[in-house]
Parts: sequence; structure tokens; C-alpha cells
Amino acid sequence: ALERPAPFMIALPLLVLWGLSKPIQQWFDLPVRKPDAKIEAEDKKLLRHSALRTWRLFREYSTAEENFMIPDTIMKPDPLIVHRISTTNLGLLLNSRLAAMDLGFLTLPEFLTDTERSFDSIDKMPRHEGQMYNWYDNRTLDAVKPRFISAVDNGNLVCALWTVKQGCLGAIREPLFKPETLQGLRDHLDTIEEIFKSENQEETLLAGVREMKQKVGTLSDSPATWLDALAGCERVTVALAKKLSTEPIETEAQWWVYELRLRISHLESLVYDFAPWLQPQFAKCTAEPGVLELAPAEKLTLETLPKICHTLDQKLWRMLEEGGSNVESRSALQLLRSAVGRTSSIAKSMTTRLERVAERADTLARSMDFNFFFDKKKKLMFTGYNAEEGKFTPSHYDLMASEVRSGVYAGIAKGELPQESWLALERKMTSYKDEQVMLSWTGTMFEYLMPVLWMKIFPNTIIDETTRGAVRAQQRYADDKGIPWGISEASCSIVNAAGHYHYEAFGVPGIAVSRDLSRDLVVSPYSTFLSLMVDPKGAIKNIQRMKDLGFLGSHGFYESVDYTKSRLKKGEKFEICRCWLAHHSGMSLMAVANILCDGSSV
Repeated sequence: ALERPAPFMIALPLLVLWGLSKPIQQWFDLPVRKPDAKIEAEDKKLLRHSALRTWRLFREYSTAEENFMIPDTIMKPDPLIVHRISTTNLGLLLNSRLAAMDLGFLTLPEFLTDTERSFDSIDKMPRHEGQMYNWYDNRTLDAVKPRFISAVDNGNLVCALWTVKQGCLGAIREPLFKPETLQGLRDHLDTIEEIFKSENQEETLLAGVREMKQKVGTLSDSPATWLDALAGCERVTVALAKKLSTEPIETEAQWWVYELRLRISHLESLVYDFAPWLQPQFAKCTAEPGVLELAPAEKLTLETLPKICHTLDQKLWRMLEEGGSNVESRSALQLLRSAVGRTSSIAKSMTTRLERVAERADTLARSMDFNFFFDKKKKLMFTGYNAEEGKFTPSHYDLMASEVRSGVYAGIAKGELPQESWLALERKMTSYKDEQVMLSWTGTMFEYLMPVLWMKIFPNTIIDETTRGAVRAQQRYADDKGIPWGISEASCSIVNAAGHYHYEAFGVPGIAVSRDLSRDLVVSPYSTFLSLMVDPKGAIKNIQRMKDLGFLGSHGFYESVDYTKSRLKKGEKFEICRCWLAHHSGMSLMAVANILCDGSSV
């Protein structure tokens, strides 16, 4: 450099960039922007309890009868179930299980078993050149005719599959016993207490719930303290279930008490399978100095367990060698060695299974080539492919402020779309009530915020500016109307002859390109949940408002609330659409997990 300074000065900028490459990469890997406001304990409780009720939809309806898929729509009180699934619904089902596990509503073994079953069903679903069709019948797993392949829905599925892959691989290294696991049990007890009160259950039943809350409330996060309290809770739960079984009609309380019994059983199994030395029968063995120190609960992961079990087994073997002729002690040590060996085998098996699910998710994601949808002339993706006619739709996705954003990003990341396809997405800006917002087609929260479930928002970027501006625009629009905010595509109170609610895109006209946008007023709670990563304080306030208005049902917040005056009966201010759509419920659940579990899906 000293002998030839001119070439060195030419190369200097490149050398600086090379030197900064690692810090730049680390900056890109940072989590999404932290919320602007700390979430208070009562607000966390509101979000967790709302998420738990939402999780019930997937817990109750993703069954063997549905081939471990999820119905598109569930309506109550008149039972109506739509037994079909879209690829977006499929991705959100898989990610909702991850969210439930992160929140402590589901154990790792349960997540793994259910996800394996879903992938077994996926393997039976027909495809077109690797692409999943847009809709499948849950009961037969056949593609629904007319068969169509959607670019945006398959893009959503790929993002969800990548999340599954990383979630499975991450679970191998994460603690098996987390604070959220016990908090999930507390949430179940809080929910049951609330339901008992709403159903005016007997005081003796409420006393049983409070007894369990007291037992669980005193526990530490360490599983060493769990088993005795769980056994006591199990006895109370059995008594509650027996008492409730005499009721003439099925109630919410019955379902939740049954689910509580399962939660307790699965938590007990978690201890038996991954920390058997904590069982009371081995108390004398583990009382020996240095035994429990070999297996600290916070270090128990599937990755570390085989080594920990090996070290513990060696310790127990030495104790047997040195333990004399006490038959009872020798028998207990031999039993514990057997249990430790079983734990090591279970950990290795689960690691292999998780890696296999990650591989299946990655293989399915790789099979869907986004170049299939790419129009080279316009450098945009077609909206879809009509498999019955063998041709693409004449329309394209051409706006950055749309749900296709994540699919285009995924296609570029896979090397199947050129970077020009990202640059080709239009970024037309508008001003709405002093807010600078990128125009979307229909001005829905869904278009702006669904990609945020999987994609990071970097501060001071156009995406950061427009997502925040869109939320504020929706807030001001709703405030002018005197209604809760959050407007997207959703069901409304029009019902067809088959009993289904009419579905349509409702948005804010001032930020929409479309001039045919409906002026009906329909609020969808999932829209507010999507905004949690953008304006958590405002979203929580709106969620509480909607709960106070009665929008929260048995399976989470209802699909939507229709404020359109022309459809309301005299004296009514709104009409609740009493149904739940799987993809909207999945978005809500994922959003809560993202905000409370440090961006669990991004």
C-alpha cells in the first residue's frame, strides 16, 4: 500500500465494506423493532388469555376426522363447519402450533406428534408441478374443484414452512422446562375461573379452581417442585369433571376442565420423560451430594440430555458400586439408571424426529418454485394458475403494500425470482389525515401487516413508515366513525341460503387504489392483533375495548362485527358475526406469540 498508494485508495472502499460485512450481517439478523411501550402485566394477561381461547379453535378442530388439517370456518351457536383448507390456512395451522408451544399451551412432544400427523396428510395431497393447490377437502385430501394455484397463498405457506423448519431445529436447543410452560397452566386456570363465573357454577366448583391456582401459584419455574402440586391439581380436576358431567347440556366449563386434565397429564409426562430423577421414588438417590447438580433444569435440552444422562448414569453406577448391600437402595438406583437410559433414548429419538419434520418442511418449501408464477415481461407474479383451463390469470400482483410481499421476498431468497421483481412492486404514496401511507389495493390492515408475521421491519425504512402510517390511518378513520378500529377483508352479517356469512374486503378508502371499495363498516378483531408488532399500546387498548363490548367468544374473538346501519335491526349498534375463520385466528395467535415471545415467527 505504501509503495503503490493509488491502487490502494481505489480498493479502500471495498476493503472497508469487507471489514464491516460481519457487523452488517449481525444487524440484519437482529430481531424486529422492539415495541415502543413496555407491556404491563395486566395487558400480558389480556393477550395470553385471548390467545388461549383462540388456540382452542386449533386444539378442538384439528382432529383425525379432519386429517389433522383445520376447517376453514366454524360457526356457532348453529353448528356449521367448512371442511376444507387453503394453503394459507395450512401454513397458519402449523405456525399456530409453534405459537401455542412458545406460549406454554402445548408441550414439545404434543407439537411434534400433531405436526408429524399433518405432514403425513400433506404427503397424500395431490400437487401440480410441485405446487400445492389452493383448496383441499380435509376429509378426502383431494383438491377442491375448480382447481386453482394461488401465488400469494403458496407464498404464505413457504414462509410458514420455513418458520416450522427453524422452530423444530431451535426446539432441539431450547430448554425443555421454560417459565412459559407453567404460565400456560396458570392461564388455563384463570380461563376456567372466568368461565365458571360466567356460567354461574356452584361456589364449591370455584373453590376447587382457586385451590389449584393457589397450588400452581406457589411453584417455581424448576420442575423439581411440580409433581406434588400437579398430582393435587389432578385430583381436584377429576372431581370437577365428575361434578360437571351431570349437567344436562354440554358447557364450555366441561371442555376446559377436560383440557386442563390433559395439560396436567402432559406436564407430568414431561417430567417423567425428561427429568425422571425428580420423581419422589428417587428422592433418596438424588439426595446424595452432587447428583442433582449434574442435571440442572435450566440446562435440560434435547441437545444436552444425552451427555447429561451419560454423566448421571456414571455417577449412579459408582454409587451402586460403593453403596453396600442395602437392597432397597440398590433397587432404586437400578430403576433410576433404567429411567435415565430411557430419557436419553427419548431425547435422541425426538431430536431425530424434529430434524425429520424440519427436513419435510424444507422439502415442501423447495418444491414450490416461484418462477412458475413469474411473468418475465412485466417482472411480476401472476395472481394464480387455473389448473382446469391450463393457463395463468390475466392479473398480476403489482403493489408493495400487499400480502404478496412476503411471497416475492421468499422467491428471491430461494433464487427463483430476480431482485427486479421486488423493485417492480409499486410504491405509490398518499397522504391520509396527515399520514404518509403507501397505497394498497383495498386499504385493509391485512395487506399491510400479514407479511409482518414472518418478515422483519427495519426502522426508518419505507415499510416501517407505511405500516405505522396505515395503522394510524385506520385508527383515525374508525375514530371518525365512533367504532373500534381494525378493518380488513372479513365476513359481514349478510347470510346466504346455505347459512354462510358473506366475505368481502373492507378497508379505508383514503389509502386504497380500488375505487369499487365497499363503504360498509365492518370491524375485524384480527386486524388489531396484526397491529401488535406496530403499535402494541394502541392495539391492546383496542382489544380491551372490543372485549368489553362482548366481541370475545368461546374460541377467541369473533370473526367480525358489522356496524353497517342499513343491515342493523332497530335499536342495535352492531351485529356480531359469530364465526371463526382459521387463517384469521392463526394470524391473531401468531401475533401474540411474536409480541410476547420475542418475535417467535420471524
